[in-house]
Amino acid sequence: MERTRLDNVLAAGLARSSMPTGVAPTMADHTMHGPTRRVVLKVAGLTNNIRYDKMIEALEKIKALINDKGVTTVVWDGDKLNYNHTDGSPATLAFTAMLPVLHDQMPHLEFIYFKKEKSVGQLLASAALEEDEFKNMLGPYEFLTFTNTNSLGPTEPIPMYPILNQHYAIAFPNDTSWLELGLLGLRWLKTVARVDSMEYFVLGKGYVVSQELKAIVADPDKYPSGIAKVSVEFLGVEIKDARNAA
Repeated sequence: MERTRLDNVLAAGLARSSMPTGVAPTMADHTMHGPTRRVVLKVAGLTNNIRYDKMIEALEKIKALINDKGVTTVVWDGDKLNYNHTDGSPATLAFTAMLPVLHDQMPHLEFIYFKKEKSVGQLLASAALEEDEFKNMLGPYEFLTFTNTNSLGPTEPIPMYPILNQHYAIAFPNDTSWLELGLLGLRWLKTVARVDSMEYFVLGKGYVVSQELKAIVADPDKYPSGIAKVSVEFLGVEIKDARNAA
């Protein structure tokens, strides 16, 4: 049977991901309570117009989830951070607003984002702001820099354990579609990062997340467990009714 596009992109990583990386264990690896493996949490949701009270609720619940599950690593699909509009009006709230807060309040966390190869640098601190079709100003994360963020191809191995203040951008082919990017990221977690099970947090389940869950349910063995059941029953934490009324 001919391989699908998703199979082809990650196929080479299956063999290479088991190779030693040569990276020394972190100090936490040597302590009784330090991480011995990645515990991954994917964050997704609405990219604009989230209610303030729902953002506060989400931050409380995601921090509790991270503490309860011992999460070491937060991943997302490369969505940019929202900034104030050019007229000075406040930025519309997006799920990405949680990421700088988590970095500041939980400095042990490792962050990994998935992006097209040509756009990887757009999330790093030196990148310029850009206006999208909805007049939102989007830009980088100050905590991600050229120094602390390594760009890896989709078949390159990643160190076995998180390293303090070391983050990663996983660069996929430039012709990757919006839906493929999320699914490729999840399959990268399973085949390259060797993550068998993960957590999933959604701040407003929009169209993109819904389509991703359908694809996972259609072929669950290709993705880490803990995301959805065969019945499309979402297994993660969802903050519902997050959007402001029109």
